Amino acid sequence: MLLANLRARLRSQRVEAQRQAKSRRFYSQFVGKNAPVFDLGANVGQRTAIFASLGARVVAFEPQPTCIEQLTNRFHGVENVRIVPKALSSVHGSVSMTIFEDRALASCSKEWISTTAASGRFDTGPAKGIVEVEAITLDEAIEEFGVPRFCKIDVEGYELDVLKGLSSRIEYLSLEFAIEYLDHTKACLDLLKSRGWMIEVAYSLGESMELSDEGWTQDEPLLASLRSLPPLAWGDIYVHLQ
Repeated sequence: MLLANLRARLRSQRVEAQRQAKSRRFYSQFVGKNAPVFDLGANVGQRTAIFASLGARVVAFEPQPTCIEQLTNRFHGVENVRIVPKALSSVHGSVSMTIFEDRALASCSKEWISTTAASGRFDTGPAKGIVEVEAITLDEAIEEFGVPRFCKIDVEGYELDVLKGLSSRIEYLSLEFAIEYLDHTKACLDLLKSRGWMIEVAYSLGESMELSDEGWTQDEPLLASLRSLPPLAWGDIYVHLQ
């Protein structure tokens, strides 16, 4: 039994090492040594750790108190990571966040919560509560920390509000998508184009850590491809702003 447990643990460690290596290869197309990076919705720092391992200068934004504590402990003494205990929104002030047992599902968007509940995507259980969290705009974050080369936005349906607070061009963005919430995703891309930026986009399914076969394309073909996916597909859209 001890030998079997050891083998299982070693297999698990190998799988995790392979997953981490694949993630680093994937993000290296956006993130490099000394590149400024924003991690919006850092949660407990899975992506923050990957960006930091690539040598990026990471600013991780996370408003949930329990996550902030974990982030602070995890990256204590890591010189290229800074933790900011704030949400991002369209205006400076505060925003209401609904908290669930699963901290990854906390959201400032009532619409996202109701839409994903109706689709059966998540079994969130009852909300633990609603908290008011401090919020700043992306423009304010840029004024304080500089323009990032890459900005990961994973804020459970609140992406449009975040982007409304952006007027400076960021070279690369990523936005989480869910099939039942694609109208929201389209609104995000439309907003970016309304700023006068040319955009090209690509997507990655789930945690595959690879771009789809379509590669980089325009927003309408990409949205058409996403609409052909299974009902509960999800992933991230990568946006190159030109």
